[in-house]
Amino acid sequence: MNKADKKNIRTAKILFAVIFLLVVTGILLRMYNPQVTVDKDDILTEEIKNQISLELRNNRTETSDTVELSEMTGDDVVEKVYFVRINHDKDMDMLFRTDVLGATDGISEALKMEIYDATHEEMIYEGSLKDADNKVIAMPQTANGSKKNDTRYYIKLFFSAPVGDKYETSQAEVVFNWYVNEEDVEHLLTTKTGDLKVILYSFLGALALVIFILVVFRKHIKLEAFGGAPKTEEADDEQETQELKEAEALEDGESKE
Repeated sequence: MNKADKKNIRTAKILFAVIFLLVVTGILLRMYNPQVTVDKDDILTEEIKNQISLELRNNRTETSDTVELSEMTGDDVVEKVYFVRINHDKDMDMLFRTDVLGATDGISEALKMEIYDATHEEMIYEGSLKDADNKVIAMPQTANGSKKNDTRYYIKLFFSAPVGDKYETSQAEVVFNWYVNEEDVEHLLTTKTGDLKVILYSFLGALALVIFILVVFRKHIKLEAFGGAPKTEEADDEQETQELKEAEALEDGESKE
């Protein structure tokens, strides 16, 4: 076996090894699901299961949720749980603003609102819904190694005094907004949830490259790469000699008969 054949065999082995590793990696990535860990029904409370998740990032500088109030009686309580993530690389304020839209019959004055920051164990607002309208609350966010901060908020709307069914036909629309100052927008970062997609796309690109190399160098890929010995001229001569001997023996047997 000459040097060129040895080089071709080595190249073929490397290419097949790379393909094997890429296929195994692809299978593992396909099986991996970061969203499936444990059954949340077994460990989370009903409030957490029903929470609303929101996020601030480089292409979403403001996020909000709208709550519509209607047919409320004296004993009714509206509770919302928000899990808010902000992706950032600089200390900044995350701003919260309540917008009260279309309140009728003075229901915004009668309703009391509490906003509780469960992550930092702090009541950030307590007062009437009317007084909260267009009120901006700044919540400091400290940059850290993970480049994100998560905060869970509990917002409760209820009547602080007996009202019976006075506001049963009243309506109100309340919008809760989370955003950052304009000068801080450039320090918002992309979310980390797309990392797995990047890995998958990289894998597919690498696999396509290897297939391309195989097509280009297909003439250099020989069966010898899998352990078979190359066929030499001496081997061919020996095979021809053996075939001639078998043919002569067969002719001798026929002549004797």
